[in-house]
Amino acid sequence: MINWDIIIGILIVTALLIFLKYIVPYLKMNKMDFYREIKLGLMIFGYTFKDEKIKAIADMTYEVVNDLQILSDTPIEKQNEAVRQLSGKIMDEFGVGIEPKALDLIVQIAVTLLPTKNPIERI
Repeated sequence: MINWDIIIGILIVTALLIFLKYIVPYLKMNKMDFYREIKLGLMIFGYTFKDEKIKAIADMTYEVVNDLQILSDTPIEKQNEAVRQLSGKIMDEFGVGIEPKALDLIVQIAVTLLPTKNPIERI
């Protein structure tokens, strides 16, 4: 006689493994992107903008952070400089003042997307 409990258990475990291996990474990959993270970061601090402005702010942030990456300052100094530059650029472009804590969060999001520096190649 076939024990259906064992067969159903094996099918459930197999379905769970397939879900974890193939479906969860796909959902994580498509769920968030840079612009959504910037939008959510601004919304946390009570700022709402149209998508075009958010994309412009995100592009500005990435540009500033990428430019500051080559400096030999400490990470805290780079962070403070990025917030200062970004604040000035947003004020010039949109005429909107965003508090430094919100800009600090946006800069931290942009830093996570930067490629790592090339390691020293060995001969």
